[in-house]
Amino acid sequence: MEQKIYRRNFVLHVINGALSGLGDALMDSRLIITAFLSQLTTSNVLIGLIAPLRDTGWFLPQLFITGLVERAPVKLDVYRATTVARAITWGLLLAAVFTSDALTDKRNTDAVEVGPNQLAAARVMQHMPARSLPLAEVQDRVRARLVEEQAAALARSEGQARVAALQAGGGGEPLPIVITASRTQAQGLPRPLLDAALRADANKLPLVTGVDLGTDGYVVMRVMQVLPREQPPGGEAPLREQYAQAWANAEVDAYLGALKRRYKASVTPAAESRSAAAATDR
Repeated sequence: MEQKIYRRNFVLHVINGALSGLGDALMDSRLIITAFLSQLTTSNVLIGLIAPLRDTGWFLPQLFITGLVERAPVKLDVYRATTVARAITWGLLLAAVFTSDALTDKRNTDAVEVGPNQLAAARVMQHMPARSLPLAEVQDRVRARLVEEQAAALARSEGQARVAALQAGGGGEPLPIVITASRTQAQGLPRPLLDAALRADANKLPLVTGVDLGTDGYVVMRVMQVLPREQPPGGEAPLREQYAQAWANAEVDAYLGALKRRYKASVTPAAESRSAAAATDR
């Protein structure tokens, strides 16, 4: 079974790498600029200089910023600054999309460098300005929402009346469903309903109460008794080990959190996914 999973992950990684490489190649600024310049000139010299000039312009600034980064006490701040700069370039592209040339004249936006060796341009095919939707478009959704709200209000009113009747009558009338539940065995009960049952005062049983579940209805329940905790298999020793392990994990998480705050570090979702994929490959 593990070999099958390994083969599947290997194939998926190869496909992912191939598609990523293809996307990077299609967005490569050298390819785009070369095709664009070939429409403006037939000079092979100028066209051939595109790649060297592009690479020189990319690496040359690093000669000046290397010393700054080396002297910086916290290198992460430099990375954050470059990340903000990249976000600004995407904002420039978004701003270019809403210019009159792009919206009215249907022209392509200017190419914006959104990443290392990556240029992006956009073309607006259809633009719908913000507007108030006519009733004909939203009447079905409005009707469904109104029916849902009215049904929830009616269920709440009837449920509260049923709770009051049961409390006035001593709570002796049987209810249709009997369930024994706990935190570990919720029996499919919604969290608010389970919380209300477990908060019931054990000195006032049987206790009739109601729980409003919003659009899911109103539940009337009677808490009959509080059962003692069942003795786990193997006694208390496995529970103590689990508690010790959970406490150790919490201490490790707290220590890592303190390190992140001290050194201003963070783990991005992309890094977590790559780490999980590497662990799966191993």
